Amino acid sequence: MAKEGKIVWRRSIRIKIIAVSVMIATLVLGVSGIFFYRYTETTKTAELEQLANVTADRLSHHLEFPMWDVDYEQVGKLLEAEMMEPRISGLAVRDEDRKALFAARERTYDGGVVESNGDLLGNFVFARRDVTHSEESIGNVTVFVSPALLEAELLRFAWGVGIVVLVLDALMLIFLGIVLGRTVIMPLETLAAHAERISRGNLNQKIEIDSEDEFGSLATTLNRMQAGLRTAIVRLRNR
Repeated sequence: MAKEGKIVWRRSIRIKIIAVSVMIATLVLGVSGIFFYRYTETTKTAELEQLANVTADRLSHHLEFPMWDVDYEQVGKLLEAEMMEPRISGLAVRDEDRKALFAARERTYDGGVVESNGDLLGNFVFARRDVTHSEESIGNVTVFVSPALLEAELLRFAWGVGIVVLVLDALMLIFLGIVLGRTVIMPLETLAAHAERISRGNLNQKIEIDSEDEFGSLATTLNRMQAGLRTAIVRLRNR
């Protein structure tokens, strides 16, 4: 319990209002950020799946005659052309037995493109299509799309949301501190000071708070109380 007339700053009305307001704002912004994060993740993942499927469809069509003619050079050119898309991590073309490797390319850590054994390890979004000639399967192509760029984008998004929340919290702290100081704390301190003087017997003061709110109503009530006390004291003295 606080000492008489002393306000502990941690328990002041200003701190309580600011703390509650900041917590509510942080909660709302945090939930909104999580929602948009999930929405962005779902949307971008769908884009990666679409990229894998579209690339696989296109390659299965373009590889028909080069594979039928066993043209390794042309198949390699087609794969390298598709690898110009930075989100594609690897491409693998296999023969009709789906085991023997016809050609494959994969992306290195520095972004280069090299020949591959077709067995890419890691977390990839992939799509596989059969390559047909005269409605007969002559092989298949597998497209590996890396989610690394998506993960980096989502990480930047999360950091951005966190920074926005912190900045807004700081601005709210400053704004609420100023507004509450002028609209709540100052009238309360004025009323408390007048009530203290009334408790010491000073009944000739007038509380000047021109506001049509609870503070104005309380000031009017204190003024009436002073007038009633003065009248009561006069009557007691006359007796």
